[in-house]
Amino acid sequence: MYPGVAQEEVLLVHCGQARFVWNLCVEQQSWWNPRRGPAPGYAEWNRQLTAARGACDWL
Repeated sequence: MYPGVAQEEVLLVHCGQARFVWNLCVEQQSWWNPRRGPAPGYAEWNRQLTAARGACDWL
């Protein structure tokens, strides 16, 4: 794959946004401990991502 300059810029932005969402999920998992209860699961992450999409245009 040899993207052009414009395509490379779009790919870099997209990868940065995906990394941001990934890091949020990792942070939630690392925050978990038995006193706080279970970390969010797949269904809860989907609900949170849907809510975030409504608040952030870039998602």
